[in-house]
Amino acid sequence: DKIKMMDKFMVGCGQSRYFSMALFDLLLHSQEAPYKFGEHNNLSLEELHRKCLEEHTKFEQLKDTHPCASWYHLVIGYDAGYYGYGWSDVYAADAFATLLAHPKGSMSPEAGAKLRDEILGPCATRSGSEMLRR
Repeated sequence: DKIKMMDKFMVGCGQSRYFSMALFDLLLHSQEAPYKFGEHNNLSLEELHRKCLEEHTKFEQLKDTHPCASWYHLVIGYDAGYYGYGWSDVYAADAFATLLAHPKGSMSPEAGAKLRDEILGPCATRSGSEMLRR
């Protein structure tokens, strides 16, 4: 039980960190410096990152570290797309829930055929939202 609890805790920590970084990325690309976050004004890039991290993970940033300097998404033209990783997790969970709810079972040939025919087969020939609505 302790291992399962720790696993859930670590997943939660990772998701909270991801959310804080995605929020930071969106804020960074939607404002000009100096930055604002909640009630905090005139923030530098590093201060904005630290405020997002501490607000959403409840952990303090390690002293004398500069995470923005090692986060390549910020400088490769990715713009505010980092949050897209979260959406892909949501879509994957939704597709998995659909398989689990299949009347003949998630491992049935019919469930596999639906996944193949509606998602894997069409691939980029249909929009993602169209495939997931089926």
